[in-house]
Amino acid sequence: MSPSASVLLLGGNKKISKLKKMLNDKKGSLYLEINPFYVKSGKSVFSQFTDFAHDIFNSTIELYPYKLNTYAQNTDGKPGFFIKNSLITKQIGSWNKKISKVGADGIVYSGIDMLYSDFRNEGASRYDFENSVSKALSEAKLPVISDGGNFYVAIYSQYVSGLAMTSMGVDIEDYSIPFVQMVLHGIQGYSGEPINSLANYTDAFLRTVEIGAALRFIFATDDAEKLEDSEDSHLIYSSFSRWKNDVMNMYSAYGDFYNQVSKETIIAHKMLQENVYLTEYSNGYYSIVNYSDCKVLSDYGEIEAKSFITGEK
Repeated sequence: MSPSASVLLLGGNKKISKLKKMLNDKKGSLYLEINPFYVKSGKSVFSQFTDFAHDIFNSTIELYPYKLNTYAQNTDGKPGFFIKNSLITKQIGSWNKKISKVGADGIVYSGIDMLYSDFRNEGASRYDFENSVSKALSEAKLPVISDGGNFYVAIYSQYVSGLAMTSMGVDIEDYSIPFVQMVLHGIQGYSGEPINSLANYTDAFLRTVEIGAALRFIFATDDAEKLEDSEDSHLIYSSFSRWKNDVMNMYSAYGDFYNQVSKETIIAHKMLQENVYLTEYSNGYYSIVNYSDCKVLSDYGEIEAKSFITGEK
């Protein structure tokens, strides 16, 4: 899909400008999210042969949606495609120019964590993808938020969303250490998966506090249940009216503390006891999160079940 077509789907330049003004009045920013690597159609009927990535058998890679009841690919529908590596830099540059013209404050790149090989060329590897993306991002004029992505993306990003909040949880693991967050905190902003997208959103909120991340949610202003049985059914949870009170409570409990520590480095992370974690920051502030179902006592005070406390040394 071309950048121009996407702007029309969003309501046109006038409505985007109106949205931007509303956000600016509320001291917010407008970042438009795109996936520049995945397309559902090409610029012509020949794109399947000229513009899309090939697999190891030199056939065009076709990506079908999955059936919700069987999790098997639904080959009855229309496939999507990865663009070939040689077009990535141009594609990202085109999006950057168009989004600049509509007045957005920046770009959110999704799909950037999916490295793929394009076997159109002999000796192809995922490093080709990495190099193409790095070149494009290094030339980007607008601020970048990367949704996921690895270190090579993070160094060009103002902010990283979709950062892994937990470990893989393998059988031999004793507990998880937020090493990446300890490296990034105070240098680059980050958030995890949208809290309201997770089944256990209470623990997801507590994990956000533990790792010093920003709060992240996805909302729909309309009734999201209308998305049932559509390709966007994964957003069925997102009705704002359903989450309004919970979100206000989370911001009330955590917002002021996050503002105090968001620019600070994490200097210590400790497990005080099972399911109870202490995180300390360079300005003397700390948080203690209790994931257990019981109230616990610590040297810092009493912590209710499924709750947290904050303080300053």
